[in-house]
Amino acid sequence: MLESYIGEPLTAELEMLVRSEVVRVVQQYVAGQQASIAADALSGSRSRYSHQDVVKSIQSIDTEIRYDVLKVTVALRTESGAMVKILRTVDM
Repeated sequence: MLESYIGEPLTAELEMLVRSEVVRVVQQYVAGQQASIAADALSGSRSRYSHQDVVKSIQSIDTEIRYDVLKVTVALRTESGAMVKILRTVDM
């Protein structure tokens, strides 16, 4: 969890830990999407996701450390080919 890094010194190692946590969270989210899509298909229901909503891949994860602030930008590609960027700022 990103919150567990609050108060830690901002180092290159912490930056890598944050990046790996972001990958873990996105992979968990993708797995949840896939499970929902499969459940919808099995039940014969219309999928709750469109191609614009389904994450296909992580394109990049950029971290920026400035004093006691960590900015994380994640670029995702959806099944429709659209790029989505998410920016989060964590005050350390």
